[in-house]
Amino acid sequence: MHESNHPSAQIEQIRDIMTRSTTFVSLSGLSGIAAGILAFVAVWQTYRILGTVWLGDNVFALLRESSAPVHSLMFVFLLTLIAALIAAFFFTWRRVRGLGQELWNMASKRFAIHLALPLLAGGIFALALLQRGAFELICPTMLVFFGVALLNAGKYSFSETIVLGVIELVLGLIAAVWVESGLVLWGIGFGAITAGYGIVMFLKYER
Repeated sequence: MHESNHPSAQIEQIRDIMTRSTTFVSLSGLSGIAAGILAFVAVWQTYRILGTVWLGDNVFALLRESSAPVHSLMFVFLLTLIAALIAAFFFTWRRVRGLGQELWNMASKRFAIHLALPLLAGGIFALALLQRGAFELICPTMLVFFGVALLNAGKYSFSETIVLGVIELVLGLIAAVWVESGLVLWGIGFGAITAGYGIVMFLKYER
């Protein structure tokens, strides 16, 4: 009997089809690597603007007194976000095409929606903090909501995504208590940890 006609093989094929229909398995690890590199660039640009990565009271006083560095930082982080989204779309689209699958299917829709909603809420909350001059909490907010977004969307993707979400959430909570280290922890979370996650995903699922 041909292997594909064997009951166990048929069950495995059905299970694989069900998994692919409910789980977004085409997320590229290269997206995480690119996002991590972009985060490092953002930290470097922030250092050039502020002259430090340690967010002491003098830094927050400077940001409250002058709008110029605030606008520069907003431009850096907005550009980083746009570049990271473009990279994520490109590398994921390339992987989907290589696998002969559709990019916009039920699994990817669920993943995107559950990821986007917490990120959108976090972005609005961060803007509210910015408007009120609560600069100390912006980096922690970005990490916390990113972690929540990954936890929320992780059930529709690889289990490693949930692990990444937990790490980002914990880093955000630490940054909320230890505000001076906010930018450093932001760089670790969005830079080193995200790039490491991308490397693991690439070696485990794409190599």
